[in-house]
Amino acid sequence: MYRLFSPLLFLMLLLSPVFSASALAEQSQSLKWDNLMPDTAPLQNPLDALPADLWEAFNDINYWKRLQQGPLDQNRRAELKDVEKKAEKALGVFAAKGVEPDVVFKEQEKYLDEIEKRGKLVVREYDGKQVAISGYLLPLNFSETGGDEFLLVPYVGACIHVPPPPPNQMIYVKADKSYKVDLFEPVTVSGMLNIEAISKKLSLVDGSEVVDAGYKMQ
Repeated sequence: MYRLFSPLLFLMLLLSPVFSASALAEQSQSLKWDNLMPDTAPLQNPLDALPADLWEAFNDINYWKRLQQGPLDQNRRAELKDVEKKAEKALGVFAAKGVEPDVVFKEQEKYLDEIEKRGKLVVREYDGKQVAISGYLLPLNFSETGGDEFLLVPYVGACIHVPPPPPNQMIYVKADKSYKVDLFEPVTVSGMLNIEAISKKLSLVDGSEVVDAGYKMQ
């Protein structure tokens, strides 16, 4: 009996890693990015209630306020003077409508604070689960052969010249082998997902930026 079955047993042992890997892939729960955001009540942007002229006036005043916060060189001072004239007209539009601009700005600030707060909320039911999710990779370390640390993001160009996605829409990925990234290539990553707040420095063409991820995948 031993001699009869030993070749078969040897073949099963030889193939077992393949079957194990296949079984592991089948056990991975396929996720979409929306799955990583907890269900919350819809949030209404207070600017949506403004008529078009007040919305435009709000943008002019907001730009004027933001411009004052940066360093003022000669060119910026000249721009600030032009923008200040637009802001004065915009304040007149608010006054003509009988609307206090400070009230609108406070409501907008509360709205943006709530968006930031919700962006940090995570879904704990996936903690420690084997999952698979598709997206695009941004390398955190790289060489000619590739890298093994990435940020997985939901869309092309995330974090590049635009505000980064919220933490619950970014996953820090530690790969088990080196991978050469094409920023425009969609990939599917599978592995163990854990809830972990991580801050990483992302190198960009025009500098670097620290971005926050709410999840980690090995």
